[in-house]
Amino acid sequence: MQDEPQNQGAWPFMALNLPELLAAQGETRALRVVSRAASASPATGSHKMHEIEQADLLDRAFTR
Repeated sequence: MQDEPQNQGAWPFMALNLPELLAAQGETRALRVVSRAASASPATGSHKMHEIEQADLLDRAFTR
């Protein structure tokens, strides 16, 4: 899970590199991202929208 949009933060790097590293160790886990939608800006500019997105992130991270 990352608080940044999907195209920012650690996910782009991890999505490209972690599967190969896991495979080298014999791991076959599926990776999934839980993040805000891809965006040119790291913030919505709206506190209300931030709260909605934050609640959605936590829901997806802990209940799905």
